[in-house]
Amino acid sequence: MNRIRIDLMLRLLFLSFAIAVSDVAIAQAEHGQKPLHLFILSGQSNMAGLNPAHTFTPTVARAFGEKNVIVVKDASSGQPIRRWYKDWKMKGVETPKARGDLYDRLLKKVKAAIKGKKVATVTFIWMQGERDARMKWGPVYAESFNGLIHQLVKDLSRKEINFVIGRLSDFDLPNKRYPHWTMVRKAQVQLAESSPRGAWVDTDDLNDGRNRAGRPIKNDLHYSVQGYRTLGQRFAQASIRLIKGASRQKPNIILVMADDHGWGDTGYNGHPFVKTPGLDGMARAGFVFDRFYAGAPVCSPTRASVLTGRSPIRTKVTNHGRYMRPHERTIAESLRAAGYVTGIFGKVHLGSGQPNSPCNPSGMGFDEWVIGVNFFDNNPYLSRNGKVEQHKGKGSVILMDEAIAFLRKHKNRTRPMFTVIWFPSPHGPHTEIPDGPSLYDDQKMAGYYREITLLDQQLGRLRAELRRMQIADNTILWYCSDNGGLNHATSGGRAKKGSIYEGGLRVPAIIEWPSRKLKGRTTVPVTTCDMYPTLMSMINLRPDTSHPIDGIDATNIIAGKAKKRTKPMGFWHKIQGGQSTRSDRILKAIMLKQQAGAPLPHDQHRIRKDVDEFPQFPEDTATGHAAWNDYPWKLHRINGKQYELYNLTDDPMEKTDLSKDSKHAKRFEHMKTELNAWMKSVVQSLNGKDYKKK
Repeated sequence: MNRIRIDLMLRLLFLSFAIAVSDVAIAQAEHGQKPLHLFILSGQSNMAGLNPAHTFTPTVARAFGEKNVIVVKDASSGQPIRRWYKDWKMKGVETPKARGDLYDRLLKKVKAAIKGKKVATVTFIWMQGERDARMKWGPVYAESFNGLIHQLVKDLSRKEINFVIGRLSDFDLPNKRYPHWTMVRKAQVQLAESSPRGAWVDTDDLNDGRNRAGRPIKNDLHYSVQGYRTLGQRFAQASIRLIKGASRQKPNIILVMADDHGWGDTGYNGHPFVKTPGLDGMARAGFVFDRFYAGAPVCSPTRASVLTGRSPIRTKVTNHGRYMRPHERTIAESLRAAGYVTGIFGKVHLGSGQPNSPCNPSGMGFDEWVIGVNFFDNNPYLSRNGKVEQHKGKGSVILMDEAIAFLRKHKNRTRPMFTVIWFPSPHGPHTEIPDGPSLYDDQKMAGYYREITLLDQQLGRLRAELRRMQIADNTILWYCSDNGGLNHATSGGRAKKGSIYEGGLRVPAIIEWPSRKLKGRTTVPVTTCDMYPTLMSMINLRPDTSHPIDGIDATNIIAGKAKKRTKPMGFWHKIQGGQSTRSDRILKAIMLKQQAGAPLPHDQHRIRKDVDEFPQFPEDTATGHAAWNDYPWKLHRINGKQYELYNLTDDPMEKTDLSKDSKHAKRFEHMKTELNAWMKSVVQSLNGKDYKKK
């Protein structure tokens, strides 16, 4: 059966279910009743440890009304799926006597709870699989789960039911104690993603902290006290989305970022010769940020700020080449929990490209990835979900090929898409060239400008593909750069890349969402830390993290309703030095080992670099260059002792220091107090305070 026929059958199945639900809801409405929703929770130990009354039931009750939900739970620790599925069998394994007995017990509870009631929807929430992974029964897990669903459909006289699977955690990714751990994990995801009525939730961050006995745990088989509360909330949110069909209406989200693209190095910002027709067209069609700031003046830290909404130093990304701690909650994880399929393509420079590392993109919340661990140019070595390959051609074109393939693969499926495309250009060595006749031959920095035109061509190609795939209208596309450009003359301020002065932080940025008709231009400052909370707000959700976020929800700025930021922006560079990361050299060595069947990991410390160590910095640390931007005022603190104050409206090049001007003494002292307090809080985060479970 080909894919088109399968997709058609799934859609017809979903349509028949929607009609059936609608009929029940209409009948109930005619009698003055609201639809009644049944939630069935079952599984083994981690479901047994979940108390629905803590977070699950209150969440679904808020969504549908307390009187309109029925919650039934029955779980049993340490049990394989055959205790629920009556026809379980596996080649080479003797058919066991105990099959389906726990299902019968569950069904008895369910029927008692709904006796005499007309239920509009049924949602089955499942947290199980550990025993099957341990017993090496992974090959029949998907078949068994589908059989279990069909049992429920038949015994409850339904045409279809929703289901939510709690995917096995990151407890045994190497498959040492539970040989089929990752096999079952993958089966669970595939089950959910292959059905219009399925969803799965992430549990990788739930097994650290303190357990119910008060003992500290890390990557445990079971979850922390807070982990169980979070699990209940995630199960509820996924169930609500399935019932309301919300995931079908949410926009696709694509984040595109250049590497070293300066604010003034675009046609729409008035560059005298560089050709950027793609960006210029996007600027005309979308919304332009005139004062958009990278989270840091170099690459890795800004990338961490995009993913977390936090000052990158909080995440341990203190400079280029540092790994982001897997303790962080990323926008990819939040969107995946909200029903999105996630992919990242290009230069990541935040962690490992090896399999089974908590610091690779899987650990950051991405389902699919093709990445370099730093910048790359022609014929790059790239890691595809942990398997390294060498590609032929221009790196910026190759990553766009991969991103577009991801979009085509998922565009007709039920989950909206979150796609991150991080160009390696226009970073040196500037050997990539755009299509067409040779450009800028008589100009200084010709290679830099050629790569800007090359990435512009690829951005234009992406926008055209979105229209061709007929998904452009409901896609949020956000473009920016990771730090200031390489030419101080066009950087948009004083200095350039590597500096906390304006030229090192101010970058080009545009957002486009055709169905919402985002259009215009603002001088209100926005930063990469704002992207996470802003995008979550755009899809009517909040960042689901307990960590302090430095960014703000900028939707009112984009809507033209806000003329000033509600919160100043903090920047800090060189609290630590950077670390060299030679992407092609590292990934080539891994590829050769993989091809030879040699043992991995390659270069052991790169698997968990910066993960397990928490060096304690004094809370009054002030090394490097920090700044507090309360626009139009900007206060600098350099190596703890030197302060400079500028008014960016009157002095955009930061030439006239007003820190010793008596007219501004009160402002200076106020901003100094705020900056120093912010720096202290950042150091506390760096020292690990945010990860300590309460």
